Amino acid sequence: MTRRWIGALLALAGLTATPLLAQSNRSLAGRWTVTLEVDPRPTTESVPVALTGTLVIVALPGVEPPTFRGSYRIPFSTARLGPDAAPLLARTRRDDSVRVVLDPAGDGGTVELVGAWRLGGVAGRWRSTRREPALAGRFVMKLDPR
Repeated sequence: MTRRWIGALLALAGLTATPLLAQSNRSLAGRWTVTLEVDPRPTTESVPVALTGTLVIVALPGVEPPTFRGSYRIPFSTARLGPDAAPLLARTRRDDSVRVVLDPAGDGGTVELVGAWRLGGVAGRWRSTRREPALAGRFVMKLDPR
């Protein structure tokens, strides 16, 4: 019976260690689901409470700090924040910080996500320079398990 408990504990330890090992990689490469929550505003203007979409990110080899490129698909047109799909640029740093700029060459401004690695994903604050009044809020990125 003791061996069964030891085996069960080792199996459980292996299951709980997997996300921690995946997080220690600290690579943004992959397909992500991102949710951008919009901070409440005192205006009556109709803006969604949250926007959810995807980011597809690939690493640029041999660049320090680690740099990534890719594309996003987020329904920004519902909040007048620009195109629903466009390129992105991203960087990570040794202090666990992450910066993602959506549509970096956009004529009307950008949407920037700045956060840190948290529990196998990335969480932080986002802001838009695309419209007046500017929108901002919190975001969470989770790596798709595919």
